[in-house]
Amino acid sequence: MPPPGDQERLERFPSRFIEVERVRVLPDGRMDRANAAKYLGRKPKTLAMWALQGKGPRPHNVGGRPFYYLTELEEFVATEDQMLPAAPTESEAQDKHSAPYGRPRRPALNAE
Repeated sequence: MPPPGDQERLERFPSRFIEVERVRVLPDGRMDRANAAKYLGRKPKTLAMWALQGKGPRPHNVGGRPFYYLTELEEFVATEDQMLPAAPTESEAQDKHSAPYGRPRRPALNAE
């Protein structure tokens, strides 16, 4: 929520305001999973699943608890767009009859 004096500017220029999330970073640059997830705009469960699957930023276990280094999270954010799947081409998006993974779709059953 912007300060009261900025309410008019928010209404005129909504894209100029960014919601700020505060995260706790330890002096050595580490943060726990909850703060790392908040920093990335994800949920802690997502980071836990990524760790199991070997995806995303690598956690460092300290005392049995996962921690993430801020520098590694910044690198991940910078390269994240390269890891996302490519958007479907226009012809793929228009082809409503194609099934995922190249399998043919079953014909629709007529309920009479």
